Amino acid sequence: MDLGARIIQAVEQPLREKGYDLVNVRVRNVSSGKRGSVLVAEVDIERLDNRPTSIEDCAAASRLISVIMDVEDFIKSKYNLEVSSPGEFRLLRKIEDYERFQGRSIRLEWVESEGVVAKEEVTIVGVVHESDCDYIDICRESGNIRVSLDCVRKATIKRDYVVKD
Repeated sequence: MDLGARIIQAVEQPLREKGYDLVNVRVRNVSSGKRGSVLVAEVDIERLDNRPTSIEDCAAASRLISVIMDVEDFIKSKYNLEVSSPGEFRLLRKIEDYERFQGRSIRLEWVESEGVVAKEEVTIVGVVHESDCDYIDICRESGNIRVSLDCVRKATIKRDYVVKD
């Protein structure tokens, strides 16, 4: 399991318990001059209540993630942790994301038959769970189709936040 997947596995549920959805994790090496490079773990979160993610939310999530990563101790070298909101274009990573944003328009990149890559603005019309795979039903200009989640290369949604009093 790669480092990003290990971070997701360790922190996703504790973040959810605190009211945050783990959107994405990226791990990269960044040059730090004469000292070589430093590992940077970038974690995108958002609130489960659909309110905008604040700096205070990112700080609280950062403290929680830091404790978990220190206890798990799967990063043996020095690292920087950066926690932020996903920004205007949110990545859809797991089947629950597609269920949550059903009925919404997304930018989808997927592999069609014979390895052809399609990129389109589509609408999520449904999610299907089968024993071997999860599928998303999408509406595109040429009609509705079913896409295996395994064939999705990238999916993003433009976020609009609803502030509830």
